Amino acid sequence: MQTILQLLNIFSFPIKGKRLIEASAGTGKTYIIEVLYLRLLLGLSIDDNISKPLSVEKILIVTFTESATIELRRRIRQRIREMYFVCLNNGVGFEDKQEYLVLLNKLLQQHRTESAINLLIIANRSIDEISIYTIHSFCQRILTFYAFETQSLFEQTIIQNEYLIQKQAAADFWRLNFYNLNYSITKVIQSEWSSPEDLLTEIHPFLQSEIPLIINLPKDQETLENRHNRLIELIKNIKSLWLINVGDFKKIIINSDVDKRIYNKRFLTFWLIKINEWAKQKTENYFLPKELIRFSQNNLNEKSKNGICPKHIVFQEIEKLLTESFSIKDIVIPMAVKQIKQTIAREKSKLRLIGFDDLLINLNSALNKDNKRVLARLINTRFPVAMIDEFQDTDLNQYQIFNQIYQGFSNTALLFIGDPKQAIYSFRGANIFAYISVKKHINYFYTLDTNYRSTKGLVEAINYIFSRCEDPFIFKEIKFYPTNFAQKNMDKKLIHNGKEVKAFIFWYSDIEMISVFEYEYIISTQCADKILEYLLGGLNGTTYFLDDKNQRSVVVASDITVLVRSHREAKLIRNALNKVNISSVFQSNQENVFSTQEAKDLLWILQAIINPKNKYLLRTALASSILGLNIKDIEYFNHDESISNRLINEFFNYNFIWTKYGVLSMLRTLIHKRRIAEILLSNIDGERRMTNIIHISELLQENSLEFYSKNALIRWLSRQIINSDKQLNNQQIRLESDKNLVQINTIHKSKGLEYKIVWLPFASNFLCQTKSLYHDRKNFSLKIDLFNSEKTLSLADEERLAEDLRLLYVALTRAMYHCSIGVAPLVKNNRKKSSNTDIHLSALGYLLQKKQIGDSLFLKKMLEEISNENIEIILINLLNFKKRFIEKKNKKILLARKSFRDLDDNWKIISFSNLKDIDINLKKNNQRISLTQFFDLSLNCNINNKQNFDFLSQNVKTIQTIHQFPVGNIPGIFLHHLMEKIDFSTKTSLKWLKKRLVFYGFNEKLANFIQEWLYIIVNIRLNNNGLCLSVLKKQDIFNELEFYLPIKKFLKSKDINNIINKYDPLSQQCNPLIFKNIYGILKGFIDLVFFWNNKFYLLDYKSNYLGEDSSFYILTSIKKSMINHRYDLQYQLYTIAIHRYLKQKIQNYDYRIHFGGVYYLFLRGMENIDSKNGIFFYCPSFEFIQEFDKLF
Repeated sequence: MQTILQLLNIFSFPIKGKRLIEASAGTGKTYIIEVLYLRLLLGLSIDDNISKPLSVEKILIVTFTESATIELRRRIRQRIREMYFVCLNNGVGFEDKQEYLVLLNKLLQQHRTESAINLLIIANRSIDEISIYTIHSFCQRILTFYAFETQSLFEQTIIQNEYLIQKQAAADFWRLNFYNLNYSITKVIQSEWSSPEDLLTEIHPFLQSEIPLIINLPKDQETLENRHNRLIELIKNIKSLWLINVGDFKKIIINSDVDKRIYNKRFLTFWLIKINEWAKQKTENYFLPKELIRFSQNNLNEKSKNGICPKHIVFQEIEKLLTESFSIKDIVIPMAVKQIKQTIAREKSKLRLIGFDDLLINLNSALNKDNKRVLARLINTRFPVAMIDEFQDTDLNQYQIFNQIYQGFSNTALLFIGDPKQAIYSFRGANIFAYISVKKHINYFYTLDTNYRSTKGLVEAINYIFSRCEDPFIFKEIKFYPTNFAQKNMDKKLIHNGKEVKAFIFWYSDIEMISVFEYEYIISTQCADKILEYLLGGLNGTTYFLDDKNQRSVVVASDITVLVRSHREAKLIRNALNKVNISSVFQSNQENVFSTQEAKDLLWILQAIINPKNKYLLRTALASSILGLNIKDIEYFNHDESISNRLINEFFNYNFIWTKYGVLSMLRTLIHKRRIAEILLSNIDGERRMTNIIHISELLQENSLEFYSKNALIRWLSRQIINSDKQLNNQQIRLESDKNLVQINTIHKSKGLEYKIVWLPFASNFLCQTKSLYHDRKNFSLKIDLFNSEKTLSLADEERLAEDLRLLYVALTRAMYHCSIGVAPLVKNNRKKSSNTDIHLSALGYLLQKKQIGDSLFLKKMLEEISNENIEIILINLLNFKKRFIEKKNKKILLARKSFRDLDDNWKIISFSNLKDIDINLKKNNQRISLTQFFDLSLNCNINNKQNFDFLSQNVKTIQTIHQFPVGNIPGIFLHHLMEKIDFSTKTSLKWLKKRLVFYGFNEKLANFIQEWLYIIVNIRLNNNGLCLSVLKKQDIFNELEFYLPIKKFLKSKDINNIINKYDPLSQQCNPLIFKNIYGILKGFIDLVFFWNNKFYLLDYKSNYLGEDSSFYILTSIKKSMINHRYDLQYQLYTIAIHRYLKQKIQNYDYRIHFGGVYYLFLRGMENIDSKNGIFFYCPSFEFIQEFDKLF
């Protein structure tokens, strides 16, 4: 049956049989899975066999990574909850979500809304049983659950990384097979592989699930010794013949018609001398001088086209010699693969270990045994429907597993979802040729035609670039179907300096025949400069995004992502950004933290701590980079006994802390005492290094529980450093920051993500294939040519270019608003005699030059050809870079003076809550505490949540008044959120209130009650002059105003008590504040600042529950509550903050003229529009402000 290509309609798509959905970038692949999942859950599959609703356990989704499974679980859980509310409220609140309304309509037509609600409740309760797995976890579950049927062991341990076992197996093979060989053979072996690790690297492809076929296996069963001896004899024979006959060669060649421009006397003499020297040497290896080819018969024939050719038996023997393959690879590699695989299998069996590839192999094997139909039926009964996500990253093994499970069973569905244009994980075993092969066996094939991610300009630019040449992905089976842009993205734009930035900008360096080094420097500098320009524009408001509602949002650092291929490229970009003081974070750093310098530094420090009297160890520790000492400091230690003794005592103290409190506590003390954070963070890479130190410290603490002594822990750390090439998840370098930084990511890691602005600085770069690992173009089998012939190397490089094209497609389609691309007439290695560039070998050059080879002028012409309304070409101006470099170079380097004093390090950022909680805790314990203890207290203060309230099950009829509204932390946050978000001048929307109620876990039927309550709050008169919240203009309202109030000197509780008791009547009724002297910064958020009648006011909302009716909210009761909670101190601090702010902003500012006072609204007391209950007002005196301000 011929494959049928159809445009996908997600609501009528038949969920039955075997079907393939190709979802181009941005077309909503995950959305498809979510909607299909809901259809299956609700029994809307449009197939008689699978029309019955399926539970979450029965719908199988298999995806590529653990992170993808977590994200899918989260999104499907959210979809189930939202669909529940859609059915419950008949679509109210979800009018903009078409997918829900279509499904709801189908349910209404079938009169199944009530049953759907029950199904969704059940699904939500059993969400932890959802069947979303990676391919490996799926295979593991099947092998475990059906252990008898698959003949699997009941208990096996999954080995995360097989490298150590492989490494040991390679070492065993090396020892068993090479140690007893004679010296000359071992020298040849070492010329191929310097160590067992090198050999393991070479044979690694053979240890994967798909084993390549070696195309040049020896025809005869020749041993290594026989091969070596034969090759050595061939070379010896040539040497002997050469030395016997060399006297004739010069005369023969001079008397012939060979090209004398090449074979002149000077060159000929030089070549003969070189070969003579070689021929006289002892033959121990396969070395042949390059000059030997000059005397091969074929070479001489080619250079003698116009006359008599020089001939000699030695020339013919040399020709035969040069056709011989002087390699032992075809003997050693098959032998090594066989023995090493056997050793690995034996070791895993002995230790009851199983690798990830073994899981697939074992399940595939079980599904091909005699009982395969029984096992398949068991599995597809458990999972009647399977959706295979990211199918383009599959291999034949994986496809065969699912094909065996579902093939021929009519009441099942197997849906493959992917995009071959995004198949970029060949290094993980993914095989695009497997996809091509499998696609031929799938009869129903669907595509999507709308890109919902990118702007109109980006979609059109991508369509144009990839439609320029036939077969843009090289293999004709991988088609490019142009996509449409979503209407909602039609008007989205990036604006810079008043002009729209085009979708694509190609930054072109026109230096003729530019080297890789020059290209990387120029484009990384241009990238950093443009990012700096955008960020400055964002700060000035001249660089911003326009969304579909014409709303502006300025560009910030986290909006910009630079995509690279490697860690080396990431480092180039980070360095360029650092030069213009732009911080960045590399999201794809997968290095082992124990491979860093910080790991070695900590090892040296720990060794010194356990033996402080060993001056050699102590000197080594002092020389570590993280302590930041210089040579003079270490010299003082060597020659000044008092300094030496002080350091020894310091390290003894660290040893004591380690013993008593643990290694982590000791390291934190070291960091504090030695000011390591200050030292490191003063450098560009300080945050990265500090993160590494903290990470290693935590790993040391975690593993210290397994060891009885400090020495054992240090030995463990030493082993981790030695084996740092081993990758473990918990040892992978962490991101140093999640702040608002420019993002740097690899293209591989960026797949599935989207970014507002994308930079591809190194898009013109490429790495040609150096090994002939390729697929047969007829049967798609994987093959390897150990001798890397020109033909097979060309096939391998074609596959490399094809994957580079797919990588380029992934990179270009990450952008939402704009993408900048670096391009240059690149030349690899040395300058070439030809004027042609090498850019046609890159993915970008392949598309730009339409597969053609050309020089820099040709590239420029092609760039001019693609310039249109969506694509701009900008020539890079080198002068700006040179100017900035010179300016930076001429700047004087200034160093801060070094302080040798011991400084108190109690500087902190604190808030009113901190002060209040300290005061309360100190009164309970009747003691003074240190600032460190104070912060521990503030972190552990309990929120007064009186009960666990089940808001959803609350009977709405029982809430008749505002005093019956639930009490606790969540209701309080909810009320504050409402007051922050509502428009005071209009009645709050019921639709919006229902959404907010549901979001915070309340019954949406409370919406009318809350709406009326809010109306009363905003319309109650706050004074006798007509002030109420509803009369305030939007431009006069400032919600959640954040402030930082510096404490320039010690803040003492005694001083505060004296002043507030002197001026504030409320404070006079409070107990004295008690806290240890503090300094740093006071931080806070003021609920509301508003401007009315030419004065500024502060307002704070309180949701405190004071009693069961309005009599508990009279002014006297409110004052008692304010005294108990020390709200007097709160409004005093807030008043000082706003006073200082206004003094900076208002010319001729006067507190008495411009400040109106402070309102506290106790919301639960505001139930009557004519009542004054729940309202507190006070205006601190000018004299108080003057005196209180002096404390800060």
